[in-house]
Amino acid sequence: MDDREKLASLMEEISGKFNLDLNTEDVKELHAVIDEELDNCIKKLRNAVYGRDVRVFITEYEELMLKKSDIVVWEFLKEEDKRNCQQRKKLLNGEAMDTKIKLLGLRYGKYRKAWEDTTDDRKVFCNMYDMLIGACECMKSVGNNLIHVAFNRQFEDEERSLEKIVQRFTGEETV
Repeated sequence: MDDREKLASLMEEISGKFNLDLNTEDVKELHAVIDEELDNCIKKLRNAVYGRDVRVFITEYEELMLKKSDIVVWEFLKEEDKRNCQQRKKLLNGEAMDTKIKLLGLRYGKYRKAWEDTTDDRKVFCNMYDMLIGACECMKSVGNNLIHVAFNRQFEDEERSLEKIVQRFTGEETV
């Protein structure tokens, strides 16, 4: 198998595995083959006599450089993803939970403050509100998607209960 076929074979393999996990040896081999082809392309360009040959070699060179830059970017993103995956998940979860907390405050915060000293179902409302805020704070550090799905379902049920209590005591619906 000549270098050109080897490069084509590796590029075909890489396009199939690009979103999967390539091992280090495959990437090193791919870099080596592309570098060798780039050197060959430069040699051909130096020996080119006709303008069309020069254009062909320049186009080939550009394609090889684009492939090489794709691999370099892919390696960088893969490393960044490994390093920041957990941190990014925590950040995203934290932002989502902060949003839930803000929405709870906007929808039900005024009722929570007004009904703090009551002894009927409005006290249940206050306790549920406090539990939801606390649960959102705890969920900021959870990285498991299954747990988040279960939490969101339960959160929606609890929020419907809050809405029913508000409707019962005020006759109005929250936004």
